[in-house]
Amino acid sequence: MRSQRRPVLLNENVQSLLAEPNPSAELAVQFHKQLPGFSRTPLISLDDVAKDLGVKSVFIKDESTRLGLPSFKILGASWGSFKAIARELDLPLSTDIETLKKAAISHSVSLHAATDGNHGRAVAHMGAILSIPVEIWVPANMHPSTIELIRSEGAEVVVSAGSYDTAVLEAQKSAERKGGILIQDFAFGDYQEIPRWIVDGYTTMMLEIDEQMGDERIDLVIVPVGVGSFAQAMVSNFKGKKAPPAVLTVEPDTAACFYKSLRKGEIVVEHSSHTIMAGLDCGTVSSIAWPILRGGVDAAVTVSDYEAHQASVYLENQVVLLGTEGARDYVVPLNVDTDDPVALTQTLVQIDSVNPTLVPVPGTGETAIARYIKAWLEHRDIESHWIEPVQGRPSVIGVVRGKGGGRSLMFNGHIDTVTLSGYDGDPLSGRIEDGKVYGRGAADMKGGVAAALVALASVQGLGLSGDVIFAGVADEEAKSMGTEHVLQAGWHADAAIVAEPTNQEIVYAHKGFVWLEVDIFGVAAHGSLPDIGVDAIVKAGYFLVELDKYAARLKDKEPNSPAGPPSVHASIIRGGEEVSSYPALCSVSIERRTVAGETPEAVEYEVRSILATLKDNVKNFDFNVRTTFSRPPFSISKDDPFVLATVNAVGNSLGETPVLRGEGFWADSALLSAEGIATLIWGPRGEGLHAKEEYVYSESVICVADTLSTIARGYSISGGYHHDGFMMVLAILDP
Repeated sequence: MRSQRRPVLLNENVQSLLAEPNPSAELAVQFHKQLPGFSRTPLISLDDVAKDLGVKSVFIKDESTRLGLPSFKILGASWGSFKAIARELDLPLSTDIETLKKAAISHSVSLHAATDGNHGRAVAHMGAILSIPVEIWVPANMHPSTIELIRSEGAEVVVSAGSYDTAVLEAQKSAERKGGILIQDFAFGDYQEIPRWIVDGYTTMMLEIDEQMGDERIDLVIVPVGVGSFAQAMVSNFKGKKAPPAVLTVEPDTAACFYKSLRKGEIVVEHSSHTIMAGLDCGTVSSIAWPILRGGVDAAVTVSDYEAHQASVYLENQVVLLGTEGARDYVVPLNVDTDDPVALTQTLVQIDSVNPTLVPVPGTGETAIARYIKAWLEHRDIESHWIEPVQGRPSVIGVVRGKGGGRSLMFNGHIDTVTLSGYDGDPLSGRIEDGKVYGRGAADMKGGVAAALVALASVQGLGLSGDVIFAGVADEEAKSMGTEHVLQAGWHADAAIVAEPTNQEIVYAHKGFVWLEVDIFGVAAHGSLPDIGVDAIVKAGYFLVELDKYAARLKDKEPNSPAGPPSVHASIIRGGEEVSSYPALCSVSIERRTVAGETPEAVEYEVRSILATLKDNVKNFDFNVRTTFSRPPFSISKDDPFVLATVNAVGNSLGETPVLRGEGFWADSALLSAEGIATLIWGPRGEGLHAKEEYVYSESVICVADTLSTIARGYSISGGYHHDGFMMVLAILDP
């Protein structure tokens, strides 16, 4: 099942641009010819591509060996650097390279830039030619091999804590502090002149193309965007001809700053996310490029990393038409093209997303899976948002906006998993066998996440009244910071479904929990001094006996909750230093599962009362107790309209009245419910949660995806719950 991908965007306001000739074009060409290794790059005919497309010919300008570097960027970076240094030192543009080099060294000139790839390497290469220091800032997610290539040119590389846009600002501040020159192809604020010179440097390539094409007419030019400087040069050149070709821009799905700006009619600042098209991972169009691109580009399109990878494999070189770059190391991307919930589950399982707080060696975290989900959303032109107040623990929002007046519905699902250790076989295989998808997280809960994503995409373009929101959240397997971050960021809804694996039964209540730390104190002493020493571990034994009695009393309570009675257990015991000493401290971590009406304060009082009684009756017994963490229980009335609507929709899908039940586990539903969101838990069938083998039933994932889509269509309509044009008649039976 293929996706409804982001469509080609036609520019209805495209103009016939007749650009002024570049007055320094010949100077730039003469300058480039002085650089070591200069030669004209080839224009290659792609005959097979032309045949497949049914056109006369397709040519690619192969810039993978330009001036000894794998990118055209050296043309702009070198000319921009040359003019900036010449201006700084009051030298004419006719100055030769050797004279410029001597002057730059004697005046301690330094160059600074930010990059997502080859621009920074090109600036560093220019610094190496001139034997002057260069400092390059790179975004946090840059591949290590790319960083090493920049360092190989002799530059100092500084890794930013943020994105490419953040790195640009950091490079600017660093240049100002150190009295250096910022060589950036991105124009912003008052920084305009050097980016124009960089654009002028690309003219050398334009003149080469004109010579190589001769009298052949060009009908279509395909050009990448990034910050837009190269595209600006291409539009200015080709739209300046008497019979100008059409211009099509290409960007990554996840960094479509020009596409979205063109659609809105003004510059949009995009929160880009990782792409293997490294030089194009940019969130803002250059301010000097924007007016030229807005008026001169005929159409814009975006592509996925997977499509770019397929093209690079096909061409045996990573190239982009009229903006080519050489091959570079990258992690092979996963396909974002499918809307089949089972295939999507399989892909999500193949992404390691172990919660880093649950394993001795920190797990990979949610970054990789969050990037994939954001790319999946962007490929379909679904509005997406990246939420990461804690570094390395991102959550992702996807939104299909309603036209207004209807209820909003959220699908919530956690994207982290427990450890891969102890899993039998390959925990990341995602293999499909006997109608099941296997792997860590298949059931808990990547099957539910996949179903929710497919359901979200299915309502796109239907013109629903209310918003439908997907929240892929971090950290549910630990402290649920992801859902907290989503709520704190202002993402709320009228109702929510948490697609945890419930065997397609509806969970409308679950327990909460309180974590307490109990310290039992002794007196440290040598093991040969029993009159002085007090054994904290032995004293803790009295408490453990009473804790067992407390657990029995809770178990025997008449349950006043569909989730069952409360419970308590000891989880971790720590004590002692060495065998020959009396231990001064024994700490017992306990978990108390709570039900509706119980508070952390009341639970701590109960435990403290047990300890206080022991202190009164056991010699030398002393203690401290504190609550370290808690989460509330959850429940919703079975008569709530959202419950009734969901029961009806699920019943129609299953062909029978679904079971409603309470559960002993805890889920993010409690956090959503606490914010006034009508919440239920409902998801696919699966087995082996946190166990040595885990799987989810494929047919149940499909059922959940279809049913969530039905619920979304019905719930978003203002004025009632509808299904197939008729008002729902709802009934509910206790299981």
